[in-house]
Amino acid sequence: MARKKKTEEAPAGAPAWMATFSDLMNLLLCFFVLLFSMSSTDRAKYNEIVEAVTSSFSIFSGGGSALDQGILISSGVSQLNELAEYYSNLAVDNAAKEDGTKGGNGKSDNGKIENNNENKPDNNNNGKAEEDKEVTKDEVVKKYQKELKETAEKNYEKASEAINQFKLNDMVQLKMDTSYNYIGLSIDGYFLFDSGSAELKKGADKVLDKAAGILMKFKDADIVIEGHTDNVPQTNTVKYKNNLWLSGARAMTVLEYLTEVEHMDPKKLSASGKGEYEPIASNKTAEGRQKNRRVEIKIFNKVAD
Repeated sequence: MARKKKTEEAPAGAPAWMATFSDLMNLLLCFFVLLFSMSSTDRAKYNEIVEAVTSSFSIFSGGGSALDQGILISSGVSQLNELAEYYSNLAVDNAAKEDGTKGGNGKSDNGKIENNNENKPDNNNNGKAEEDKEVTKDEVVKKYQKELKETAEKNYEKASEAINQFKLNDMVQLKMDTSYNYIGLSIDGYFLFDSGSAELKKGADKVLDKAAGILMKFKDADIVIEGHTDNVPQTNTVKYKNNLWLSGARAMTVLEYLTEVEHMDPKKLSASGKGEYEPIASNKTAEGRQKNRRVEIKIFNKVAD
């Protein structure tokens, strides 16, 4: 009678091929994670894949393999549910980064979802800031205009007192710019020049001496001397080819007198000729033409500088 063969006992522990198979699965999983980290993920499809992987592979052999954020796969314990949660949050974080300018939610360091809109400027606050800027700008403009007007009025009053002091009321007309940029002394040309001439007539020096006394009260102000004529053409002289040249020469004559005789600062003085182009009366009458023949001395407001 033949002897029965003894049944061979299976070796203890898991089969050798299982360790290799487990390592292969781990490598495939790592490769999958690597691909995922470099791609844009459709969250719905990703959840389906994670659930499929979770249901198919639930036990891993020990090996101490760890993933970021403390997710550990080791000791034969299934942690794919935690892995799914981790990568779900990661997908949301990536989506938030891609949306960038559109806003959205982001993942904080403690794993919680935070609203990135908190870091964005509040349009309402921006609007309020712009309104505040406009209010501030308006206040500055109003303050400037008020100061400009007050200074011009003070200058006008000072000049008016000086005109009375020097008894120039019949020779000089005082005016103030409607924008408060300057006050003006308008000297009748009859007291300064003969017809068609830019040389000071006899007695003109006395008028300019008194005018200089007024100007000395505004030493820090910029002063512009303007010559004006009527519209009668220059036919009796060949020295000045037109009224513009004549008016400019008269303005320069006054400027030279103020700097050379009255020793006023030439840096503060300038001259220009306006000819017949800025009349203050009609040139159709002798009286109107007489008013237009004048020298204006403008004293500019320091606030307007």
